Amino acid sequence: MENAKLGVFEGIAGTLSSRGKFSGTLGHIDAAGDLDVPDFKVAGPVVHLTSNFHAAIDGTNGDTYLTRVESHFGRTTVISQGDVKGHPGQHGKTVTLSMSVIQGRIEDLLRLFAGSARPVETGDVRLQTKVELPPGPQGFLRRLRLDGDFGIGGGRFTNPKVQEPVNRLSESASGESKAHEEVDQSTVLSNLKGQVSANGGIAKLSRISFTEPGTPAEIDGTYNLVDKKLNLRGVLYTNGKLDDTTSGFKSVVLKALGPFIKKKSLTVVPFTITGTSSDPSFALDLAAKRKQ
Repeated sequence: MENAKLGVFEGIAGTLSSRGKFSGTLGHIDAAGDLDVPDFKVAGPVVHLTSNFHAAIDGTNGDTYLTRVESHFGRTTVISQGDVKGHPGQHGKTVTLSMSVIQGRIEDLLRLFAGSARPVETGDVRLQTKVELPPGPQGFLRRLRLDGDFGIGGGRFTNPKVQEPVNRLSESASGESKAHEEVDQSTVLSNLKGQVSANGGIAKLSRISFTEPGTPAEIDGTYNLVDKKLNLRGVLYTNGKLDDTTSGFKSVVLKALGPFIKKKSLTVVPFTITGTSSDPSFALDLAAKRKQ
């Protein structure tokens, strides 16, 4: 197959070329091969996608059963299995997949769905998820249903508006001096893990946790895959010194809450993240504070 236009499928785009072999009967065709899409696109910039596949096809109705698909893009490999088949009373076919990323990069995955070529975060990623894509007139992101677990190692936000407050919270939690804060720009999010589900274009994040030196945190909330809006609430636990708080998110949060919620040298800091992924806004979660 040469120059197959993926744009005929709502929500994706690219030009596919494929080579392989098949054998069997009309009702059960065994197929294997390779495909190449140099300009694959979902919602973000194009990526170069290559895959090796093994599948069984029912030639009488077009239902396809994927025994193994190994896909590569950027520095990430995704292993998938599942099926593409019709259901009674349904016009079109539903894609159902189990997908895993044993060793990959979070920026490669985010690049598929972000509106910018520069993902908001970088780091190693592990992912186990189930994906369902039913047919329908809506775009890909609104039809996508997803449920899975993920873990990110060495995560770092690429946007200074996000990374700087994270750095400062960690520095304060560790009791570092301002002089050291100005020098150390290497703060990363370690042990970042959690659960994610998506339905109707809204991704729900739950049991999200990460740890920096002296700064464990928990986050829950939603992310709109279509308009990129954030609605996240979280809690930071820090042993930082408030008198070393001079600027940034650290100053706003710790100075505001310190006198009220300090518990045996442990400061509980509820916060919110709103805005968009490219222009996030950090704020004190006063509603959560009043409930304590």
